[in-house]
Amino acid sequence: MNHINHFEKLPQGWKWLAIKDFGTTTSGGTPKRGNPEFYNGDVPWVKSGDLNNGILYKVDEYISELGLQKSSAKMFNPNTVLVAMYGATIGKLSILGVSASTNQAICGISLPESFEPKYLFYYLLSIKKKLIEQGQGGAQPNINQQIIKETFVPVAPPAQQKQIVAKIEELFSHIDAGIESLKIAKQKLKQYRQSILKAAVTGELTKDWREQNANAEQGCSNVAGGTTPGATKIEPANQLLKRILKERRQRWEQQQLKQFQAKGKPPKNEKWKEKYKEPKPSNVELLPVIPEEWVWVTLPQIGELNRGKSKHRPRNDPSLYGGKYPFVQTGDIRHANRWVKTYTQTYSEKGLSQSRLWPKGTLCITIAANIADTAILDFEACFPDSVVGFLPINDTINVEFVEFFIRTVKNDLEKFAPATAQKNINLAILETVSIPLVSEAEQKEVVQRVEEKLTAADRLMKEIETKLTQAQQQKQTILASAFKGELL
Repeated sequence: MNHINHFEKLPQGWKWLAIKDFGTTTSGGTPKRGNPEFYNGDVPWVKSGDLNNGILYKVDEYISELGLQKSSAKMFNPNTVLVAMYGATIGKLSILGVSASTNQAICGISLPESFEPKYLFYYLLSIKKKLIEQGQGGAQPNINQQIIKETFVPVAPPAQQKQIVAKIEELFSHIDAGIESLKIAKQKLKQYRQSILKAAVTGELTKDWREQNANAEQGCSNVAGGTTPGATKIEPANQLLKRILKERRQRWEQQQLKQFQAKGKPPKNEKWKEKYKEPKPSNVELLPVIPEEWVWVTLPQIGELNRGKSKHRPRNDPSLYGGKYPFVQTGDIRHANRWVKTYTQTYSEKGLSQSRLWPKGTLCITIAANIADTAILDFEACFPDSVVGFLPINDTINVEFVEFFIRTVKNDLEKFAPATAQKNINLAILETVSIPLVSEAEQKEVVQRVEEKLTAADRLMKEIETKLTQAQQQKQTILASAFKGELL
């Protein structure tokens, strides 16, 4: 680290100095846990997770004077520059705004009064990536104090240090204002996406479409042999439901007859049909009002709803994996954008034998870890029992419409999750979830409109993310210029 930029030419009056040449470095400590006399006192105690890459005034834990005396924790004065040395927080920085102690994962750099602490802070921020690279190689990244002591800094005269800091903060303030505006736009875009989905599943999005096609059904009865010109014939949702439920029962009966035939024992009468269980309907009294052309249904009424399978134990048995069958997990669904197009794991033949291969077009709903994340399979795949699959009974049910609706009730589904270490919901809860059933034609119209609007929103979101990245890059460019003396 001591050779970073060491040979670059500096402005007149500047010098390359190691931190040990102008500052004092030391780390803190942790009072013995379990001794209540050492904690809940009046001494602020900073941990590496508290560092905020800015000025630090508040901490979330305090130790007692006794805890300070009986441990290696040390007090640091305001304006001490703090650097996180270990683990996930490695490289995080802060300047103390108050007197405080620290734990051993933090290196405190105390500076003489003539040295502007923000000057050192901003320089370390400019080389943060390179600083972290010095701690690579072990199981856990670790910057030791020796690395920090031997880090060379292009030290400007005290008056110029203050001028450089002032210029950096002036330029940063303009960038930060832009970043804040972008973050607000990003949040509004998220709200817009949710409003589109809500409008889609409440009927507001296609209200004009229904009005335009309202005469189609009436036209069929009033105009002999035809329909009203320009209108789409719409099958009322209640009729569609009757047709779906009839098909559902027919499929069950066909399956039962195949089982009778396989056993060589044909039924003697029709009593076996009485074993058929109708899926529970929606309790409409508890549900919001929807357009009169729509009806509430439960998922089992309009398709198959079942958990994935992963019977073998232990689940991490290497012999289950490495084959040609995609194995989709909750993380794959969480990171998908409506459609699961990638996967990180595959099943072998053995893995497949203890699981189930779901077809393309299956709606995946997570019921553990991340509650009610949804995405649709873009290929055949297996998934574990922490995921529920929904398969529409036929093409009259648009799985994308169902996915849109589940997304709008995600927060409500999470409320069903027990307050355990890992939240989860079960299949029985999903079986009670009601969704609106809409005519096949209107489902297609809803999906088309939502796709258009969400695609446009996705494009805008990417533009915002690009600008946020560019803003951070601008900051790094400013810092690089600052410590070459180019800002003055």
